Amino acid sequence: MYVIKKDGTKEEFNVDKIIAAVVVVSMSVSLLFQSIPGLKNISSGFQIILLTVLISAAAAILFPVQEEQHAS
Repeated sequence: MYVIKKDGTKEEFNVDKIIAAVVVVSMSVSLLFQSIPGLKNISSGFQIILLTVLISAAAAILFPVQEEQHAS
């Protein structure tokens, strides 16, 4: 998998490291949602939906996937 840097260059990246980082970030943010008083009042189902959308959007922005074109 290639990650597109801000300067437009491609860098090969290990998918397992990206997934591991996203999992760690999601667990940390979930812990914050349980600790911060204002966010603690949000229902658990809505927290899951909100965290899923926010973290997946952040991962898509930070690590865009460029499809490789195959000659046919």
